[in-house]
Amino acid sequence: MSRALCLAAFLPVLLLGACTRREAPAGESPPKAPELATVDIAPAPDAAFSTAADRVERRPSADAIAGALPDGFPADIPVHRPASVVDFGARPGGGYAVTFATPSPPATVSAAMATKLRAAGWQAASAGQWTKAGRKLRLVVEATAAGSRYRIEF
Repeated sequence: MSRALCLAAFLPVLLLGACTRREAPAGESPPKAPELATVDIAPAPDAAFSTAADRVERRPSADAIAGALPDGFPADIPVHRPASVVDFGARPGGGYAVTFATPSPPATVSAAMATKLRAAGWQAASAGQWTKAGRKLRLVVEATAAGSRYRIEF
């Protein structure tokens, strides 16, 4: 048992001695690490590029129409904004139709368009039908996942 006790006392001293750092003998300097070669690197090929001349996205304001209204679109027909022109063209029965998409809900579009049409001198004839000085206009508003879509036929 005393041998085991001696071994238990000596083992930590032995391990501690093996893990300690050894000093260089007096008068000698520790060995130096080899020097690494210096390499000059040219600038990256795209280092001179700039984004100053890039086109920047400009989102339409809350009162804007994205897209172009067709030539000859009557000035007395109001448009609910914000909106994007989705489609326009001639109708088979005569006249033209323009379709808009807007983030506004259908009830908001219907109410706002009714107010604007009345203010522009249009009179409600029946559901979605409007008249002004012998001209006819039809307004159709439908819900979409992103808001609503409305079509003006004139």
